[in-house]
Amino acid sequence: MRTNVDNATLSRLNITWDNRQKVADIYRSTKQFHVVNVIGSSEQIAHTLLNVGNHSGKRVQLISQNALHHRQNQQNILRESRTFATWVKHLFQEDQRHTLYGLLHSALPLTNKDVILVDHANKMSAEELISLTNTATRSNSKVVLLNCVSRRQGVKAHSAIQLYTKGNVTTHTWVNSKQADSLVRLHRRDEHNIARTYADLPDKANTQVLATSGVEQRRLTDEIRATLKNDGQLSHTSITLFTQEAHYLSTAPKRVSQVLQSRYDAQTVEKRKTSRLRDRQCR
Repeated sequence: MRTNVDNATLSRLNITWDNRQKVADIYRSTKQFHVVNVIGSSEQIAHTLLNVGNHSGKRVQLISQNALHHRQNQQNILRESRTFATWVKHLFQEDQRHTLYGLLHSALPLTNKDVILVDHANKMSAEELISLTNTATRSNSKVVLLNCVSRRQGVKAHSAIQLYTKGNVTTHTWVNSKQADSLVRLHRRDEHNIARTYADLPDKANTQVLATSGVEQRRLTDEIRATLKNDGQLSHTSITLFTQEAHYLSTAPKRVSQVLQSRYDAQTVEKRKTSRLRDRQCR
């Protein structure tokens, strides 16, 4: 079950160090079954696990829930050849992609070199999970189930994936991430010069101005706006909207509020009963 992933392969991934470590842990683990709770889209982790496995001597079987997901994954989750040896291997080895029905109802020869990567596993039923488990157990293949926690479950699922995680399964949590190089410049506390520097920048959409306090931030905002208006980059006519801030009640007012709310609810129920009684009398 253990697969060694070299640091060169991990260093090419455009993800954070924590996510690189999670990918390495999944392949280096001796456990056969893994469930990854994905927050957001599953494309990034599916793409990462697919290519890391292919570059580490594994044959990754990417499984989609239906024909529609299968076509979408073919377009969005691409197999890459980042080394010459992998490029040559991919010339003679087809990309292994199947639907869940096609995998479970075919005589696909699986071995311990295969990794079954199931996308949107939250849509699987209990019978499908059991059938997949039996298939992987017979072939000694590693299984990675991508559970999209922010997506709806399938009609047939009935929270089967949650029950599945309570067994001898290793669980992980994945949050999509991406690395980006940034250039940080420190300036003296001079609002006018900072505003002038910002106004002269050609690419303001990718520039952030950070301050150390809320007061300094408001001063910088006002100075930058004034500079941009004087340069004609902003209109002199503007509208300021003041948003409401939440104020939380202390213990004593909270009790009074609960008592009033309960009385209001009781009065509402009584009014509904009276209205229904009147309707019956009218009939």
